[in-house]
Amino acid sequence: MTFLLLKWKVKANHPSSSYDQSRKVWRYLNSLLFSPPRCLLPLSDQKTLFLDLDHTLIVSLEELPTEKFAAGDQIMLRFMEETLYVIKRPGVEQLLRSAIASNYEIVIFTAGTKLYASPVIDWLDPNREFISHRLYRDACTITIDGKCLKDLSVTGRRLDRSVVIDDSPTVYGKHRENVIPVSPFHGDPGDVELLNILWFFEFEKQFKDLRLAVKNY
Repeated sequence: MTFLLLKWKVKANHPSSSYDQSRKVWRYLNSLLFSPPRCLLPLSDQKTLFLDLDHTLIVSLEELPTEKFAAGDQIMLRFMEETLYVIKRPGVEQLLRSAIASNYEIVIFTAGTKLYASPVIDWLDPNREFISHRLYRDACTITIDGKCLKDLSVTGRRLDRSVVIDDSPTVYGKHRENVIPVSPFHGDPGDVELLNILWFFEFEKQFKDLRLAVKNY
């Protein structure tokens, strides 16, 4: 393959009637080498709601929070050698139920590791009635400077039928048009970000392309 790439590159550097064709072949061969990985999820045409985890649905604190939360809205987890206090953002259950009622499948897409995130997701959805799939840090693209990017194009989901809720919309790169941004959750029991999004599921029904719904939301 390397030989062919070099061969076509040399030809493309010389003027000829086949110059344009050579460039096309060069691009094609390169695409074979740098093609994206296989689909991360089974293919589906269903509407999909991608949800970030940390600071979107929950927050993990190293110290016991001083704010008062209902017993079911916080949990203590042991992670590695640390004790973490995980707090559920107000409106999580309503968001999950509204999405399912509007015929969405729900996918958690987190930059957290499976070791950390899986117990948290189990806590959010103990009966596995809402969340269909889970994508962890190993499903992210890691840049040279160590940043995690979430590439929707390799998830096996149609972009026109995908919506994202995340406190860091920049990690989706060219797919930011799919993202409904929310402010980071830091443990405020009076937070209403997710509750304010619930009406989106009724609003989006007038759009065939969910990216337009997000844009006009």
